[in-house]
Amino acid sequence: MNLDACEAFVTIARERSFGKAARLLHVSPSAVSVRLKALEDECGLRLLNREPEVSLTPAGEALLPHYEAIVAQVREVSSLADQIAGRIEGGVAIGASQTVGSYVLPALLEAFHDAYPQVALRLQIENSHGVLAGVDRGHLDFGLVETPDVGRLVRRRWMEDRLQLVMHPDHPLASQDVVRFEDLERVPLVVREGGSGTRAALEAEVGGDGLRAFATIEVGSTEAIKRWVEGGRAVAFLSARAIERELALGLLATRPVAGLRLRRWFLLVHRSEAFASAAAQAAYQFLQQAVRAEDVAI
Repeated sequence: MNLDACEAFVTIARERSFGKAARLLHVSPSAVSVRLKALEDECGLRLLNREPEVSLTPAGEALLPHYEAIVAQVREVSSLADQIAGRIEGGVAIGASQTVGSYVLPALLEAFHDAYPQVALRLQIENSHGVLAGVDRGHLDFGLVETPDVGRLVRRRWMEDRLQLVMHPDHPLASQDVVRFEDLERVPLVVREGGSGTRAALEAEVGGDGLRAFATIEVGSTEAIKRWVEGGRAVAFLSARAIERELALGLLATRPVAGLRLRRWFLLVHRSEAFASAAAQAAYQFLQQAVRAEDVAI
């Protein structure tokens, strides 16, 4: 049985697109078509409908889980063989939410690169929803997200975090030792977009309806939110890990909010099947062990 043909079928079935499958497999669309036809000829069944859009035939629906299992098993054997032989090389695609990718991972991935200089790293930073989609569809080897709802992916607690109310040091709320929840209704509140783990954590605490009671401004970037708050009028809830520099420089201030306990976990997520390579397995384990070895509670 041709593994390339099996992998082509599985990838096309997941993406519902020959073009997307070709990009993921780093071959031409025509090569993907040739591989699929070889598999269909081998099993004597039509597995996919090509028109009007790509879809699974009844035979394809029945056989897809088995071909997925074959691909996963071969990858697992290959990864194990590489580990036994000490071959940790190739590429690793990691997805991370903005907070994790921008403020937590750089130092850790630099340490990983020092330990495994032959591994090419690709870090894709977007909101948690986008990372989960990338991991689920096989575009990313694994991800680090801020939202607890990860669908069918396997999740593992990785690092504890807390959200803090941030403001300009001269903001009227900065004169209070503790901010009351109702005080926030009188100031602009800058929030992340839907699909963001920070937004999800905030809504889990105050509720979606509660958040809509504020004069909210939606911004799709943590850095942009910080610049907005530095302007003096607006406030925001941001990860403690994202504001360390600004607090040290006196650009931002934080205050507790009565009744709110905005703690959360960053999560490592991956598909249930084996990692595609020994390099991906090594990167995942490295990040696990790097955090486990330190006191991460804040």
